[in-house]
Amino acid sequence: MDTMQAKSTLPSKLVWSLVAIIGAISFGMLALSRGEHVNAVWLVLAAACVYSIAYRFYSLFIATKVFELNPRRLTPAHRL
Repeated sequence: MDTMQAKSTLPSKLVWSLVAIIGAISFGMLALSRGEHVNAVWLVLAAACVYSIAYRFYSLFIATKVFELNPRRLTPAHRL
């Protein structure tokens, strides 16, 4: 089993689902507030949700597919 893959447990899936739902609601509030003053909290919540989801999932993709990181491979500091 590859140790770089994240373990998907039920609490982890629930937390990330909650983050996605909060982000969707925040974007909905931004998109549907036509002609009204938009509270900055919705913008901050939407940005935080997008950044956290991108950091969690896109960084794992970059680490495994692009850089092909291998946890069994020693770094130069450990080889010396």
